[in-house]
Formats: sequence, C-alpha cells, structure tokens
Amino acid sequence: MILKATCQEVGKRCFRESWLTQYTPWLSYSPRLKGAFCIFCVLFPQPVQRGIQGAFITTPCTKYKDFNECARNHTSSAWHRGSQQELFKLIFQKSNCKFKTCSV
Repeated sequence: MILKATCQEVGKRCFRESWLTQYTPWLSYSPRLKGAFCIFCVLFPQPVQRGIQGAFITTPCTKYKDFNECARNHTSSAWHRGSQQELFKLIFQKSNCKFKTCSV
C-alpha cells in the first residue's frame, strides 16, 4: 500500500502504485526510504565494473517525473541483467532439486 503522505514528502510528484504492476516482478517500493528498488539487484548484487550503482540498487529511485525512462534504462543495464540471470539460476537449481536429491 502506498501512503498518501509519500507524495507530499518527496515533492510535487509521487510514486504511482500502477508502476508496481507495470514493472512486475522486479519493482518494489520502500515506504521508509520513500522510493523504488529493484528486488533482483538488491538480492543479487553484481560487481561494479565501471560507473556507480545508484537508483534502484543502492539508493531508492525517487525521480518520479522521469520514472518510466529510469525504469527502462535500469532494465536494460548490465547490473539488472546479471542479477536477473542469478535469480533464474537459483530458481532453476531449486526446481531441479524437486526431481532429484541435490544440495544447494
């Protein structure tokens, strides 16, 4: 649930609850930090090879005016793609464990 106070605290723009559906399954909102994060990148952080990890990864994305552009840029980033691959590997390993004995 998005609190109405969030809009006033961050500025004129506010986080839209519809973005959670639009960017499923990776987008999550933190009421405490008043911004959006990528669950994949937070849980499966990738090494920094160049640049800095910022919005959606180590800090919340609060640029609501340009949110869709920021989200699209994030999904095409090497960090996001790498984190997504790590998640899929884990899911694949877990699904294989159901059919045979294995240790993860």
